[in-house]
Amino acid sequence: LQKLRKNADITKEYEQIIMAVQPDSSKSSTSNYTASVFDVLLGKTPDNLYHQVLVSTMSMVFQQASGICGISFFSTTLFNSISAPQNTSDVSKPKLAQYLSVALSAVGALFTLIGMYLANHLGRRAMMLLSHGLMA
Repeated sequence: LQKLRKNADITKEYEQIIMAVQPDSSKSSTSNYTASVFDVLLGKTPDNLYHQVLVSTMSMVFQQASGICGISFFSTTLFNSISAPQNTSDVSKPKLAQYLSVALSAVGALFTLIGMYLANHLGRRAMMLLSHGLMA
């Protein structure tokens, strides 16, 4: 905490954190609560997990709907089917489709790093709202 706040006085904030973490008799009834899937979906949990489950599920749905997983997996086959015929007598030479697959992976890795940087500086919520808005 001292590292995050630099030269600021952290004693009051530290005490608040300690008080929040310590077990309390009023919290004991909800700390042992086990929810079923239906409780979560109907919003009947003490901390209302419905929104967290909805956001997580929709993130996965948007990722699958974008189709990038299928394109990445079958990229060599896709590039082979659309590229010009090549001399296949020399098996040791990589084909154009293999170079394109490597380029596709490199671009994916580069933009993953850019996304990590932006998420760190802009915040995860802003990035999620922006990306879902652009995909819709």
